[in-house]
Amino acid sequence: MLSYLHVCKADNGETSVFDSRDKFAAGFVDGNWVLNHMFSFYDMEERLNLVQDDQEALRILAEARAALNRPLEEAADPTAKSA
Repeated sequence: MLSYLHVCKADNGETSVFDSRDKFAAGFVDGNWVLNHMFSFYDMEERLNLVQDDQEALRILAEARAALNRPLEEAADPTAKSA
C-alpha cells in the first residue's frame, strides 16, 4: 500500500483520490473529474471502498491528474540556488 496515496471507489464509479505529496484531491462524480472534491464522511464510510491494488490506485491517480491537467508538483529543493 502506498502511504502517500488514498483512493476510494464506489460501485457506481464515483471515486475519491488524495495524494499527500502535493495535497492533490479530486473526485469522479457524474462522469467528470472535479478538483478538490471531497465526499462526505458517510460516503467514505458506507459507499466508497478503499482501492487496495497499488497499480489500480496509481492508474486512477494518473487519470485524475491528466483529466484535470494537474501533474505532481514536486517540492522545491530549499538548498538549490538560482543563477
